[in-house]
Amino acid sequence: MRSFFNTLGITGGRLKDADQKAESQEQKILKHFMFHIHSKFTPEQIKVKLYPSEATPLTSIRRALTNLTNKGRLIKLDDFAPSSYGSKQHYWKLKTA
Repeated sequence: MRSFFNTLGITGGRLKDADQKAESQEQKILKHFMFHIHSKFTPEQIKVKLYPSEATPLTSIRRALTNLTNKGRLIKLDDFAPSSYGSKQHYWKLKTA
């Protein structure tokens, strides 16, 4: 399963680099969940904790969470938290069984 969704139509080395970067983000996020095995996090909480000074888009965090969920590594919960945009956002947690 590819980590990067090529909606831009990039090719060659740029596509490979984008996929590697997306995979790296997924691994960083997964390690965070593995370290906090009994905790749940929203996409915004992940951004603040793992990428506080980087310009990583929140959509990249959401993509990584969705990919990890589709790969069976995380569970998207029915619990919500308010987002900074005035809507709700889901929590995710590590799939342990």
